[in-house]
Amino acid sequence: MTESPVEGKMEKPAIPDELEQKIRGLVERSLRQLEENNRCLDLYREYASLTVEQALLLSYGVYEDELNRIRGHNEIQFADLLRAARDSKGMTDVELYKAASLSKQVYSKIMSGKCIPSRESVIALAVALGLNIYETNALLKTAGYCFLPSDALSKLARDSIQIKRNLDELNGLLDKAGLPVLGSR
Repeated sequence: MTESPVEGKMEKPAIPDELEQKIRGLVERSLRQLEENNRCLDLYREYASLTVEQALLLSYGVYEDELNRIRGHNEIQFADLLRAARDSKGMTDVELYKAASLSKQVYSKIMSGKCIPSRESVIALAVALGLNIYETNALLKTAGYCFLPSDALSKLARDSIQIKRNLDELNGLLDKAGLPVLGSR
């Protein structure tokens, strides 16, 4: 900082616009990540109150009504957001469920709102649609999920989405890491 000869006050040095924009971008991304981490913590708290049996039933989509009761109803329904993303990418239902390696039956239940998709199915749909990381986060959030900081699937999926890998490439990485591949075919 420099002292102003006229008033004896300290002036802040000028920050180049490009640097200021980068700093603002970093701060905004950090705030979004903090919000997402808080949401994940809330989800952990929700699931902590469940029995192991309830959690397993939820993970297999058997306890949909209970899951809706626990999470509350989202203002935006997952199927509506997925439909909007599909339409914006110019894909048909058939193209999407095939590209996501989902069966027609599973996809139909998801789109009709009869079941809440697994986190893995949401990620498969996001990759099949070619969504960016922010769009994928929104899709995950609407379904009640998020990327987890120390989860291998989350890391591989985030990296794949950022560099635009397709589902086959991501599944290859998952298989190589000894993790289950995405899709239900």
